[in-house]
Amino acid sequence: MKDRRSARQRREINQLLGAHGFGQLDDRGLIPQLAYCVRDHDHFRDLLKVCDPLERKNMYESLRPYLRFQAKPLDVYIAEAGAEAERRQLPRWDSASQTFSEFKVPEVSTTLAEHAERAIHNQDCWEKTKHSLVLTCAKCTFTQEFFGETLVAAALEARKAGWVYDELEGKPREICPKCPASRRVPAGNA
Repeated sequence: MKDRRSARQRREINQLLGAHGFGQLDDRGLIPQLAYCVRDHDHFRDLLKVCDPLERKNMYESLRPYLRFQAKPLDVYIAEAGAEAERRQLPRWDSASQTFSEFKVPEVSTTLAEHAERAIHNQDCWEKTKHSLVLTCAKCTFTQEFFGETLVAAALEARKAGWVYDELEGKPREICPKCPASRRVPAGNA
């Protein structure tokens, strides 16, 4: 990967690394030195949280072989960080507007049993709600339930409602109509 840093930036980084007893940017032993300083899973998760999301996988893959413990899969660390952010109700960063947005409590949708109970009086509606699909937005945690005669029909209802299948770094996720998707994939490919 091409290093986009200027000579001045590289010199400043090397001075900072040297002041803390580490090798230089071009030293092959720098990554193992840095990985050795990672104390445990919580520390590793905290480091991954503050890393630029586009570089997170590179950081994980670079440090993982040199850690003093067996690393969990990257998606586990990301899920744990998300759960912690939700528990602490931290604001979310919106990269499109470059601002923080207020924490949103996930909306709780009705269960299929509750929906069926309401629809029992309308046989046509019941026939169309045999299957349910619950989607949670990967960006704002909004949750919505869709119903259909089949799971595919429920998924099509979600697409009609504006939900988008999105892939970031090769990981599939669902994005609600309120949030912008990073890479849109046509519904036929989802």
